[in-house]
Amino acid sequence: MQVEVQKNDHNDNGLELKLVSIDSITIPNHHPRYKYGNLRKLRDSIKKDGLIEPLLVYVTEAGKFGIIDGARRLMAVQEMGIKQISCLINKGINGADATYLSFVKNVVRKSLSVSEIKRGNTNPDSRWSELFRIK
Repeated sequence: MQVEVQKNDHNDNGLELKLVSIDSITIPNHHPRYKYGNLRKLRDSIKKDGLIEPLLVYVTEAGKFGIIDGARRLMAVQEMGIKQISCLINKGINGADATYLSFVKNVVRKSLSVSEIKRGNTNPDSRWSELFRIK
């Protein structure tokens, strides 16, 4: 199934949401993440809640899809034996642009602090305690 999010008909720039074969996705050498850590919690989350956010990829010069954001998700679904995954394809960018975006998405962004996690857990409708095992 292919859902078009944004497209510029003149030069194929924009974003496209598409189900992509795992075998056609690579993690480029420029990707900032190379230590994936224990993926058990991520696999468990994907099994329970599904893939909440698609991978962000671009088309490489070799005609494959290179990861911009989502390397850990890719590794987790590969370990789970999943053959296809939802990808948001950033069309019309080159490797240098993809490198920049990888660093923005993987280095510049900040994880939630402990106090932010606790604050989310105070919401009576929150399921955070399931995620973080907060009782």
